[in-house]
Amino acid sequence: MSLVDEKLETLLEIVELENGDLAIRRAEDEESEPLMVVGFSDELRETLEEKCIEVGRMMLTAGIHMVAESGHNLSPVNEPVVETLPTIH
Repeated sequence: MSLVDEKLETLLEIVELENGDLAIRRAEDEESEPLMVVGFSDELRETLEEKCIEVGRMMLTAGIHMVAESGHNLSPVNEPVVETLPTIH
């Protein structure tokens, strides 16, 4: 999965964390904090069985699509954000 910006492309991956939660993180930075995490209770894990991972993937994918459609950029950029003031004529 990737989010494409006019200048940047961020590759994201869905991973299973040590505690069993599913997360989205930047593919190039395995040590960074996950951008989004989905967790299930033990009761729901037992109910869903092997479908639990698929449900979590669908939830994470939907979340990332919503972020992308909102125009937010998840690329790690070290450049300061410069706000342009409106021009008054």
